[in-house]
This record gives sequence, structure tokens and C-alpha cells, in this order.
Amino acid sequence: MLINILPIILIFNYYSENKNIDFESDTDSNLITITQNGIRKSYHFNEVKKSNYHLAYNYKNTVDNKSRHSVIFSDFGYWDLQFKNGDRYYLSNLLKDFIHDAPIIRNTKYRFRVFPYIKKFDMKEGIKLKSIPRKY
Repeated sequence: MLINILPIILIFNYYSENKNIDFESDTDSNLITITQNGIRKSYHFNEVKKSNYHLAYNYKNTVDNKSRHSVIFSDFGYWDLQFKNGDRYYLSNLLKDFIHDAPIIRNTKYRFRVFPYIKKFDMKEGIKLKSIPRKY
């Protein structure tokens, strides 16, 4: 039971933030459509002000090859997506699994954290990667 506490905390954290949200991306027309509480908004890719993927720390192996081991919540992550008009969304990979795919937004940066819970007031910038993080 103790081993499962951290993933349960993440699930509740992600669910509370994303319970009324759905998003779709259309790379052909460069649009992201986000539906929140029944209100649908579409954004063009060039309207994105900031795009950060927040992933578990073991994905940092891609950067420095330090052989971090995965843990039970390693596949959890979220996308901090902020637009120029001030709209901001925290989209978890429980909505759509994006961790192993190439980023939808070209200038997406990565943050690696031991426990990737949604942290709304995090001002640290991520790092730009040349390759997509792979799980080890």
C-alpha cells in the first residue's frame, strides 16, 4: 500500500486539474483545441508563449546518461502550456500520452523532477533537448 501512495497522489493531482478538460492537436493546420467545462477554444501554434513538458527524473538519462532507475510513477507527466493571451493549461498525460512522442510545439522545453506533480507557480525554465526522452 505504501508503494502506491505516490502514484495515487499524482492521479488525484492530475484528475483535479484535468477533470473537465480535453485537448486535440492538429499538426496539419497547426491548431490546438482545448475544451474546458464545455467551452471550446482553438489556438494556433504561433500563439504559444511557453511550452514545458514536466517529466519524471529518470527521463533525464537522455541528457547525462547517469542510469537513473524508473519508479512506479515514472510514466506520469504533464504539459505546462501558456498562450500569449494569458490562457494557461496543465495537461496531464492521463488525457493523451505525449511523453514518448515528439513535442507538438517546436520550442518545447523539458523539466525533470523527482515527483512530477502539477506545480502552478513554478517559474523555472526547462531545457531544450535535441532528442526525445526515452524511458530507460
